[in-house]
Amino acid sequence: MVRPVGFGPVDVDLHRNPGRHRIGADEAPSSAENVELAVRDLRRVAQEHRRAHVTQGSWSVVVLESGPPPGGMPCTLARMFEFDLRNDVYRRPLATALQRVGVGPDWRCVDVGAGAGDVSTALATLVGRDGRIYAVDSDPRARDLVATSAAATGQAQVVAITQAGEDLALPEPVDLAFCRFLLMHVEKPARVLQKMASAVRPDGFVVAQEPITSAGRVNGIALSMPSARHPDIGAMLPSLIRDVGLLLIDAWAEAPADAGPGPVATYLASLTDVDPGEDSIVLPPLVTVIGQRRPT
Repeated sequence: MVRPVGFGPVDVDLHRNPGRHRIGADEAPSSAENVELAVRDLRRVAQEHRRAHVTQGSWSVVVLESGPPPGGMPCTLARMFEFDLRNDVYRRPLATALQRVGVGPDWRCVDVGAGAGDVSTALATLVGRDGRIYAVDSDPRARDLVATSAAATGQAQVVAITQAGEDLALPEPVDLAFCRFLLMHVEKPARVLQKMASAVRPDGFVVAQEPITSAGRVNGIALSMPSARHPDIGAMLPSLIRDVGLLLIDAWAEAPADAGPGPVATYLASLTDVDPGEDSIVLPPLVTVIGQRRPT
């Protein structure tokens, strides 16, 4: 059952409310004079975050009450990526990060810039019925999409909140604050990371995944994203994590690559409206950082 809930800062019964949300798409193609291959966005499922994060979002929630997964299947990391994120070409670094921090039953997590809620829904399968996922995005249209997605696959309490990352405020501390392809679009990435750091409990984790767009290549030609405020912010993530007072637990970069038809070419074509044919493709490296809040 999905039901809208409107409230002031934190007026919500945490034990009865679950839900989630998504964002909108809006990106201009590159000019004919641009010698680089311009990408509309690096996130096929979530599409465009830029417009969503310009809006100052007030609190608005969609609550989803969901049942157990079909057939009572166990909520494992393998199932999460086999069924929920099988079409996500960047799923491997995500799986590595979630395994590294040990996401499991009863966890509280927030997915900041959740978009359509693909990652939020996948997280819900890991935390189980007694866990809770906050799917936060500043585009109010995301709520219905998140609710639909969570209803199909989720089993945790999933709370969809309309709120900008810069204004992140949750009703309870969480075990994990996560974002992906978000900081590249916001005006003040450090502020969003600081809010995420403040949202987690002592010893809790912050996981951020952002690209180095200009390091991507198609047939040797560099990629670009003119619409993004910080298209290469992935290169700064390790220092940003430390600057907000978190312990830097791990950091690495990973780039899907291929040549000819396949998932990587399909993904690139969906972003650029250009068929790469048989060209060699290296998608922008996705830098993953894992930070941990210091114990009090």
